[in-house]
Amino acid sequence: MAYLLGFQIGQNKKAGDWSLLANWRQTGIAAVDPNIHDDDFALGFSNTRGLKVAGSYSFTDFANLTVTYLWAENLRHDLIGGEATGGNLIAMPMQRTSCSWTST
Repeated sequence: MAYLLGFQIGQNKKAGDWSLLANWRQTGIAAVDPNIHDDDFALGFSNTRGLKVAGSYSFTDFANLTVTYLWAENLRHDLIGGEATGGNLIAMPMQRTSCSWTST
């Protein structure tokens, strides 16, 4: 099973615009095609659930600053890092915070 529940307030189209986004999502181990995952969230892995919160401000018509917080955890802890297909000794953290500046 996979779902995403959330909201967005505002849009960034011109200077002075702002937006806020928040969502909660869950992706089961084989719920969606792995080629269409959001690769920023939980490093693109399945078997995860978590939160995404972002805020963006447009300084000009073509440049904005976006701050994003991502938090994720595994749905089933017995499937971490490929253990369902033979095991893996490397455990990867599922949390990331990013800040980006875009200009077009």
